[in-house]
Amino acid sequence: MGTYLDSYHGWATRSGDGQSATCIDCHSAHLVLPTEDPSSTVSVENVVGTCQQCHPGADANFARSYDHRATSISENPVNRIIRSVYIWMIILVIGGMVLHNLVIMNFYMIRRRKEQEGEGGSVVRFTPNEVGQHLALTVSFTLLVITGFALRFPGAFWVDWLTFGGMTEALRRIIHRISGVVLILTSLYHGWYVLATRRGRSELKALLPNWRDVTDLVDNLLYYTFRSNRKAKLGRYDYSQKAEYWALVWGTIVMAISGLVLWFPTFTARYLPSLVIPASQTIHYYEAWLATLAIIVWHFFFVIFHPDEYPMSWTWLTGKMTRRAVKEHHTRWYEEEIETRNEEKEEQVNPVSGD
Repeated sequence: MGTYLDSYHGWATRSGDGQSATCIDCHSAHLVLPTEDPSSTVSVENVVGTCQQCHPGADANFARSYDHRATSISENPVNRIIRSVYIWMIILVIGGMVLHNLVIMNFYMIRRRKEQEGEGGSVVRFTPNEVGQHLALTVSFTLLVITGFALRFPGAFWVDWLTFGGMTEALRRIIHRISGVVLILTSLYHGWYVLATRRGRSELKALLPNWRDVTDLVDNLLYYTFRSNRKAKLGRYDYSQKAEYWALVWGTIVMAISGLVLWFPTFTARYLPSLVIPASQTIHYYEAWLATLAIIVWHFFFVIFHPDEYPMSWTWLTGKMTRRAVKEHHTRWYEEEIETRNEEKEEQVNPVSGD
């Protein structure tokens, strides 16, 4: 069956072509016999006639070219050698291209960082603690996405590459669960951080949605559609960042609960209705799609592909933003906090003397 699915007939049938040969066209429906049996439709005596039903000009050589052994990569030594050669070609050629482009990208990223450092100083956006939380989240989320979709799409080309690199199902399962535990622990720590520490409470307060976010959204859409000259003055966190943060909170809770149900199904089945397990599986799968696409479409745009950030904002690694970037993109935050703070410091250094 596997060799049929990897043949032209299999590809065409799976794409919806109703005229391509299926298993019963060659093997018949009610008289499926071994190839060695002279009565078999695919025996040496009959296989050419079987092929000629669809290919009138077929001969013995044609028939041998399309049998299961010929189309199999594992059983056909020629196919096996060709596959090995091309796999290494892909690794070396494409890998070399990727490495070459990464060198160029690294050059522009470092140059971009040096340019930013020279733009009138920097402002602390995230503390080292917060940068560490984000890194733990990034690594665990990325591994969860890769290992999760690898289970769902085992036939994908990139999963074949992971398998070729040594990722067995047992290893995939272990990595997925460890990453899940890291994500949950990071989330619990973050919850404690924003509730129990002064800095965290300040961040949480800045992330709470308010009516100003709605007006900022409207102002920005009018500005970027050339219907207004007034660009929104955004605060420490704008509406897009707040929406992403709270979507992350919700998504993490959903994925953690559904993931634990799937990890411990027998325990779950003792206390909850049977429909909870299949429902959790469906929720886990589609929430994973939602989260992954949101990161690619929304988050990557603002930190990588945005014209003002490309090829990448360094803030997620350094925790700092230039004063120019803060003033331009978070004007209200700059005017209400940073500029005011600087003025207070200047007054302390150079106090105004009274008459």
